[in-house]
Amino acid sequence: MLRKLLRSYSVPGLLGTTLAVMATGCADGNDPQVELKTGELVSGALAVTPFGSPNSSETAIAITPYNGTYNKVVAFNYDDPAHISYTSTTYTATTGASNIGWNYAIGSDVSGAFQASPRRLVPPPGWPVLWGDPGLGDDGAGHVFMTTLAMPQHKMPASGTFSNGSTAFLGGACVARSADGGQNFVVNAADCLHDANYDFYDGSDITGTTSNGPVMAAFENTVSHAIDVFVAPTPSNSFSQVANPFPNRTMADHPRLRRFGNTIYLIAADNVGNIWLQVYVNGRWATPNQGYPKLAGFGYDTTDLSIGGRPLRRGASYDLDFAPSTSGPGTLFVVFTKWNGHSYLSGAACSTTCTQNFFTVDPGVHAFHPAIGFQQQGNPGGASTFGVLTWVQSTGGTAVRIFSNTAPHAGGALAGRIETGPTTVCSDTRGYWGDYDAHMAVWPRSYPDKPLFWRAFTDSTNDQGADSCPKRWKYTSLDVNISATWIPL
Repeated sequence: MLRKLLRSYSVPGLLGTTLAVMATGCADGNDPQVELKTGELVSGALAVTPFGSPNSSETAIAITPYNGTYNKVVAFNYDDPAHISYTSTTYTATTGASNIGWNYAIGSDVSGAFQASPRRLVPPPGWPVLWGDPGLGDDGAGHVFMTTLAMPQHKMPASGTFSNGSTAFLGGACVARSADGGQNFVVNAADCLHDANYDFYDGSDITGTTSNGPVMAAFENTVSHAIDVFVAPTPSNSFSQVANPFPNRTMADHPRLRRFGNTIYLIAADNVGNIWLQVYVNGRWATPNQGYPKLAGFGYDTTDLSIGGRPLRRGASYDLDFAPSTSGPGTLFVVFTKWNGHSYLSGAACSTTCTQNFFTVDPGVHAFHPAIGFQQQGNPGGASTFGVLTWVQSTGGTAVRIFSNTAPHAGGALAGRIETGPTTVCSDTRGYWGDYDAHMAVWPRSYPDKPLFWRAFTDSTNDQGADSCPKRWKYTSLDVNISATWIPL
């Protein structure tokens, strides 16, 4: 049984007052998936991976209709103790390693619990290692797609092991497909994608489209400094590489994709802090004569942070979503991080041109890893709202919390509220705590007549405020789990 637990948090520099916040929780504590005082999860969230399970981070999330209901699906980096071992300064991985997992929840309402045991992809023949950095997307008809970085057989050393750095060994990525709403995934060797040189890919995303339309997978090629994009004409067809979406530009961060109907929007950052937008429709990219690629943002910044005295590195701190209009072409919203003595969020609104600083989220402390989603309220053509969910540094600077904002089609500074209790940043000594949480998911129906947004995120602290970070080594730390929360705005 679900209810609302009233919590109050102070957010200095945001509104200058204490905010009364409605956080989701369990009335009687009998539901193991909803945190109350078990120490398993931060307050106001559902368990995606159980406390004490292998480390998990870098989430991607989708909500997809299947069999008369909706499935919530979360993909994540998922440590593989059977094939990956650590010392305080090294790691060693062996053939068969799969650093990529997922979990799902079935239910026509928000209370559907995630499965007790997360699942793990199995490397296909010729690709002995799957290494994570997931993307996740669907087509709105029960097909779900997951991307993961991968190692081809010819790059695996003859010993069957590799250590202390993956860039020399990884080359390309694989796509896993699900035909049952994300409950089961299969990855075939034919869906492992690469350029001619098997360059190292870093970061990925994927999306389907409606009406049996194309599926797009995109990756950052760290050697050619391009975004490599592959398209399958339908959910069952093979992938082939398409033209460079950002020719003559040096790209330097992960791609992010969103679909609207059969149109796919792609953003990625270059090496000088610009975020570029491209559109794929009718089997091709938009052209310069159509105004693309379009500059969607500038001043993008991913300066490493320090939270509670621990380093925190960041990557792919931007997101996008499309808001249709009954009276025009609609608007694509982009949110990304900038720097003014601390990390804050800036939003752009793109139609014919992109309006910079359309909105800002600046609580006066670090805000990072933003995600944005759009939903219409009530019937089609009704009022529209977009929500922004982000990490913000907590009071005292020792932890982070999920923070939500909502606004109609209007700019300016967005007020907001804290949605979860504080969670410790339990990074390894390099600063890795998961470089991103990709996107957020929008519940496909009103709840009631208001937007309902989902966010999955890395979680390391129990809700009693204890620092549950007993181990911080060079390539791993404990404990690092995945939680998810829903926010009716």
